[in-house]
Amino acid sequence: MAQDQLQGYEDAWSAIYQLIDRGGSWSGRERNCCFLNTGGRRFADVSASSDLDFDDDGRGVAIVDWDFDGFLDLWVTNRTAPRVRLLRNAKKGSHHFLAFRLLGMSSNRDAIGARLELFLDGDSKKRLIKTLRAGDGFLAQSSKWVHFGLGDTTRIDRLVVHWPGKGAETFKGLEVDSRYKLVQGGGQAQLWTPPRGPLELKPAPVNLPSVTAQARTWLMGRLPMPDATYKTWDGTDVALDSYRGQPLLVNLWSTTCAPCVREMSEWAQAKTAIGNAGLNILSACVDRVSESSGNAASIAPRLLERIEFPFLTGTANLELIDAMEAVHRFYFERQQALPVPCSFLLDHRGDVAAIYKGPISADQLLADQKILGTASRAQRDSTIPFPGRWASNLSIPNPRPLVALFVKAGQHDEAIAYLRKYLTRTFKLAAANTSWHRARARLYRTLGDLLWSKNKQPEALEAYAKILVETPEDVRQHLKVADKIVRENHSKEALQYLESAWKLNPGASDLRFHFAVLLRQTDRPWEAVPLLRDTVRQSPTAVAAHFELAEALRAADDVRTAITHFRTAHRLLPNSFATNSLAWILATHHDPGIRNGREAVQLAEQACQVQGYANPATLSTLGASYAEIDRFDKAIAVASKAIVLAREAGDVEFVERLSEQLSLYASGRPGREGR
Repeated sequence: MAQDQLQGYEDAWSAIYQLIDRGGSWSGRERNCCFLNTGGRRFADVSASSDLDFDDDGRGVAIVDWDFDGFLDLWVTNRTAPRVRLLRNAKKGSHHFLAFRLLGMSSNRDAIGARLELFLDGDSKKRLIKTLRAGDGFLAQSSKWVHFGLGDTTRIDRLVVHWPGKGAETFKGLEVDSRYKLVQGGGQAQLWTPPRGPLELKPAPVNLPSVTAQARTWLMGRLPMPDATYKTWDGTDVALDSYRGQPLLVNLWSTTCAPCVREMSEWAQAKTAIGNAGLNILSACVDRVSESSGNAASIAPRLLERIEFPFLTGTANLELIDAMEAVHRFYFERQQALPVPCSFLLDHRGDVAAIYKGPISADQLLADQKILGTASRAQRDSTIPFPGRWASNLSIPNPRPLVALFVKAGQHDEAIAYLRKYLTRTFKLAAANTSWHRARARLYRTLGDLLWSKNKQPEALEAYAKILVETPEDVRQHLKVADKIVRENHSKEALQYLESAWKLNPGASDLRFHFAVLLRQTDRPWEAVPLLRDTVRQSPTAVAAHFELAEALRAADDVRTAITHFRTAHRLLPNSFATNSLAWILATHHDPGIRNGREAVQLAEQACQVQGYANPATLSTLGASYAEIDRFDKAIAVASKAIVLAREAGDVEFVERLSEQLSLYASGRPGREGR
């Protein structure tokens, strides 16, 4: 797939997910459909007559005879409520069935892939065929009982089971309206009786909770509130973090919102209890955010005075509202704007503990304040409406999706500030946690990348250095970081990073190799040579190791030994970079005892042939090789073509070098290097 096509595909999925996040439907709000096979190539739409046309946003369907009455029932999962439905087949009649449960012995245990052929008595040509599958629909797996509907048929001739990869087996003596267990190689069907009689199921109406403007969400995977301020009535900016140390309720309200005023009046009446509980409240009016609501904002202080509101007050700014919206989008899949009133309960560390949409009573606030003081597990148990056992342990939240929201909105400074805030937090871990440190290393990588994008290289390098602290053994991560720094033309800094990583992992051959390559590229070949020799000893057939060692030796003026390793690399992988380097040395070296023009021509022609004479670098080598054997006419032709290709590629510097070579050849002189 072309890159533009791939990007279009990814953009389409991104657009779909945005629609879903905003309350869209995967099914386009189409009611469920059911189609009946009419016995040929056509189907009849029986959605309404079967009572299956629910307006759910359906996802998966699993088929099973749930109540053992011989009629198949449906389990349906939905993305919307109700999340699960059992649709019992209430049809009654005189039709018959047979069901089989297979047990593989030499094939897989569940006999997945088996094909069953049921031959009906009285008609040797009429047969029913089914295949046992592990899954037969989206996000669903039906029962492993293979169910045959028989209609009016009352007699069975035989069943042939084609076991997965193990031949066929025939079973006889089958009675309709029965269930059998078939063991591979057993030769006889074993009658199976359900553990109880027919299960009596009574339909029940689906009573969904009524839609309400109020919602309380208690958060266990807590993240710190992003940096935000509000304005006092005299215009002073005050940071929310200045209130850390005790719980804080951040409330957004409007003078035009009657529920807001009633809520705040109730809090005012409960000021003594709220104060004794140690809860601080900040009510920030949103009216001044919009220029059109300036008149309403002017009456806010008078309204607060009238209801004798005793807590912190001021006006909300876009920074505060954006921060609350970002946290809201992080925790809730449905991307709907926060209503007024709405409130965030922050714990003493400034982490978001609860989100309230709509009014919240003083009694609920006081109850939640008590919950804040309990252990994490007790908090989790107290915030659900039913008892039970948890399937997982408490986990530390990952802030990367929240950071991604800032980045997506173009708020890189906010993303950087949030990562720094999160990474300064300390968490109590029950024991050494490798996954936790890896997660922190990824966050430092993200922080470094963001700082680099803001041209803050020294700060970015400090963030990258933290990766060495969090995951010193993560070689792959270190190589990725170093590669990024190199690509940004900061080889010296990348060298320092790789050296630190290699010292922490002296046995990591990949780190040693890349460190050595960077040493060579930064004009320290004599330091690279012993490291690359170690790599070659450890991996004698590694082409890249021989090539890099040869280049390092060449830069350290040990050309004869370099040629040995260039030849080895060429032998392992003909017509590679090593081939071109070897040909160039043989054609241009100042020492006539090293030069070999004919071999240089042979190597360069092979390399150019493989590349279709379209690479200006190998053409340059071929031209130098022709010049070494006094074929200046060919050298001029090849160099001229190389100049055209280099100019088309926009490589101005290489064009100048090729032009100098062309001048030499035109004057009947070969090129020389190495003095």
